[in-house]
Amino acid sequence: MTWNFQWLADHPKNDIQRAAKDYQALKQIFLTHQPDVLAFQEVNSAKSLYRVIPKEQYQVFMSSRNDERGR
Repeated sequence: MTWNFQWLADHPKNDIQRAAKDYQALKQIFLTHQPDVLAFQEVNSAKSLYRVIPKEQYQVFMSSRNDERGR
């Protein structure tokens, strides 16, 4: 499964501000599909991603390009 999160960040530096209800909605979408492998885009940290996916079930690998330049 691939998923563009439209900049999921703990401390966003743009106009997209996520509330707790947003994370719950994203988590519900994820739990509906429960992919074996998830390729994601626009996530600034594993911490942000683990608010959506179960940490005990998935191992996260981040690109070395995951810095916040231009964000």
